[in-house]
Amino acid sequence: MSRLSEQDLQVITDTVQSYFGRLTKERARISASFLAEAGEALPEFDYTGMIQISGAYRGWVYFTAPKLMIRYLLLSVGETLQGDDIFMDTAGEIANTIAGNARKHFGETMQISVPTTRMSGDAAGAWLGKPVHERPMVIHIQWQALAAALVVDLQSAAG
Repeated sequence: MSRLSEQDLQVITDTVQSYFGRLTKERARISASFLAEAGEALPEFDYTGMIQISGAYRGWVYFTAPKLMIRYLLLSVGETLQGDDIFMDTAGEIANTIAGNARKHFGETMQISVPTTRMSGDAAGAWLGKPVHERPMVIHIQWQALAAALVVDLQSAAG
C-alpha cells in the first residue's frame, strides 16, 4: 500500500479551489497543507461531511467548516436557510462533490460512499473509522475571511 503522491494531493486541492470558484465565483485559497502529527486531534468545525473510500484506494476524505461559511455558501446560490439539516447536508454534499471530482483523476476503481455528516459536539466515537495512516493530510482552506479544512486519509493499493 502506498501513500498518495504529491500530484494526487494537488488534484484534490485543485478540486477544492475549483469547487468554490464554480459555486461562488471566488476560488478558495489553500492556506496550508501538512501531515497531521501522530495522535493530534484533526480539525473539526461546526459541520463535517465524510466520504469513505474503497476499491483500489481505501480510506476517507472529510470536509469540515464553520456554520458561517456554509451559510454564506448557501446564500450565494439562493438557498433558504431552515434548520441545521441543510447545513449538515451541505457539508456532506461538499465532501461528496470533492471526492467525486477527485475520482475523475483516480479512476472508476476508486469507490466513494454516500456522505456521513455530523455537527461538532456529536458523540465522537469511531465515526471516521480506523485511520489508514498515522498522519493524515490536513488541507486548510480559506474562502473570503473564513477558514475550513479538508482531511485526506487515503492510500492506493498499487505500488
